[in-house]
This record gives sequence, C-alpha cells and structure tokens, in this order.
Amino acid sequence: MATRITFPGDGMNSEIPVFLTFYWNQYKRFNSGRTSAAVKAGGNYISVPYPKLFNVSNDMKYTDSGTIGGSPIDIMKMKVDEAFKSSQFMYNYFQGGNAFTFDNMETVLAPGAKRKYVVSMDLVAKTTSQASQIKQIITQFQLNTHSSWNGANKLIWTHPPLWFIDATNSGAGSIPGWSPTTLPSVLTHMDVNRNPILDTPFNLNGYPLAVNINLTFLELEPAVNYNGKLINRAETFK
Repeated sequence: MATRITFPGDGMNSEIPVFLTFYWNQYKRFNSGRTSAAVKAGGNYISVPYPKLFNVSNDMKYTDSGTIGGSPIDIMKMKVDEAFKSSQFMYNYFQGGNAFTFDNMETVLAPGAKRKYVVSMDLVAKTTSQASQIKQIITQFQLNTHSSWNGANKLIWTHPPLWFIDATNSGAGSIPGWSPTTLPSVLTHMDVNRNPILDTPFNLNGYPLAVNINLTFLELEPAVNYNGKLINRAETFK
C-alpha cells in the first residue's frame, strides 16, 4: 500500500500556497524505472509546507592535469612501467577507468556532475494527530535512507529507494515557478532534532511539540544540459 502524507493535514492545507513534495519508489535497474515519472508512479509521497531551506548545489568537477611528452610509444611504455608498479592503475586501465587523464590543458573535466539537494525543515504540531503525523514523516525518511532486506536471503539487500522532489500545491500539482527542476536521487543523509525550540523539551501528549529535520539527496546520475534543459541519461528513455 502506498504511503501518502500531507502535513499539517487539516483545513490549513488549502491556505498553504506552496508545498515541497518528496516522492519515492523502489530502485530499478533499467532506465525506464529511473525517471522522475517512474518515481512518482510509485504513489508514495510526503508533502510539507515549503521549508526554510532547500538548496540545490550545481557542481562541475575538474581534476588537475599533467603534460606528457614524447612519442606515443614512449608514452605507452612509461604508462606500462607505471602499471607494473601500481596494481590499481592496471585495474583501472583494463576496466576502462580514467587512468589516462593527462593532456595539455590546465584542467581536465571529470565526469560525474551530480547535483546535491539540502533540505532543512521545522515541523510544529498543534494537535496530537499532527504530532503523530510528524513521527510518521520521520519514520519514512529514516527507513528509506537505508537498504532493504526481505529476510529471504541474508546476502541480498535491495538498493535504497529513488526520490524525486517537486514544488506542488495542496492537490500535489506541480508549480513550475517554484519547481527546483530536480532529477531522481537517493537520500544520503538525514538527521533529526526533536528538541529544536529553546532547548526546552515541550511535550504534546507524549510527542515532541516541534521537530527539525535535515536531509541531503544526491542525484543518481550526472546531470547534462540537453537543449536548454537539465536531464540525465535515464530521462532520455522516456
């Protein structure tokens, strides 16, 4: 059964102009199951009022380069000699790795421009029902940070779920102006502070009154500019 949580879940939902919605679905090995549409198709989501922090980091990695002189034969001999001294180098070479990253440029573009999303939210409960809902939100984020094991084979664990984040209204319709244009990602970090208000343990019928949740997501595949739109490889298979 799909999990659908919209906080605060009362009559105030219609008064909140923008929500941040976190969709998740099981990881798929094939490209068709690793798109934003496939993640949303899982039917699982958590919607919260747009948080105080939602940062999208766009990083392009470069590595230092070197300059190699001599003929191609001299270069290959030098590299083969180095390979005998370094088992890791030889492994990278035969695996098609990036052992040869030298050219005459100052820097070398390193593939892997995966964007990172950082979210920080404060959820405050006015009722016991809302406090219980916050607990459910925490539980779902915690569970879906980790791999899964169904108990059938202790040697086989499944990949953590894939996530897709979007700005929506109370009816879960996308709001283009607020949309962060994210791509499918994995939840790599989560921390919870159940006592964020003046270091005082306010209590609401056995639940924390307020909770701070910090999340970090990393895109599953590198982003690329395709005709003025950021996509990843899997998205091209839509």
